[in-house]
Amino acid sequence: IQSRHRAGVSLDPEIAFDSKSIWLAMAVCLMLGGLLGSLSRSGLLGAFAALVFFAWISRRRLTARRAGLAMVGLAVLLAIAATYADMGALATRLEGSFSEGVVSRLSIWRQTWPVVRDFWPLGAGAGAYQAVMVHYQTMSRFFYISHADNEFLQILAEGGLLLGVPVAMALVAGVTLIANRLREDRTAIFWLRAGAAAGMLALAAQNMVEMTLRVPANAVLFAILAA
Repeated sequence: IQSRHRAGVSLDPEIAFDSKSIWLAMAVCLMLGGLLGSLSRSGLLGAFAALVFFAWISRRRLTARRAGLAMVGLAVLLAIAATYADMGALATRLEGSFSEGVVSRLSIWRQTWPVVRDFWPLGAGAGAYQAVMVHYQTMSRFFYISHADNEFLQILAEGGLLLGVPVAMALVAGVTLIANRLREDRTAIFWLRAGAAAGMLALAAQNMVEMTLRVPANAVLFAILAA
């Protein structure tokens, strides 16, 4: 709706709420429903990070009234999407975030760091994380640590500086390019760029505590957002 607004011209509701807008609203609602239904804490973390980022970069493009309407619209969509999820199960998952999720991940990260330290020049080898962690794991042997639950940490463990430095350079270059494009864009395409950037940030935030970018569908989604 904001992208179709022109200064000095009153907005026609029939244009603002046409079939495309309705389909987009339905898509957002279904995606929120899918996210809540998945009971994924890392997914919710990514969505929250994306929402905060989107609100921050949009603050100078929206009037207070339009920002308020956007928040109301999001609340309505979230309420509808919540009907797709088991809110009791989701609440239980969120209650255990610190006692289970954070504690277990911190333990895995601590056990992974010696791998990074011992193989820092070239890494342990692509795909070799699980095989190497058998010798470094200090927690219960009733199960094996198969991944680091942090994409960036596993990159260092498997690729060392040989892979870590190019990845870091690509990230810095990408963030710089995105920031420049968002700052310079004064067209309606800004909102498409902002949404894509928020989506990439959501994936990046989620992969601080998960390894979802290694799922082909998510990698394709990331590539589309980047494009």
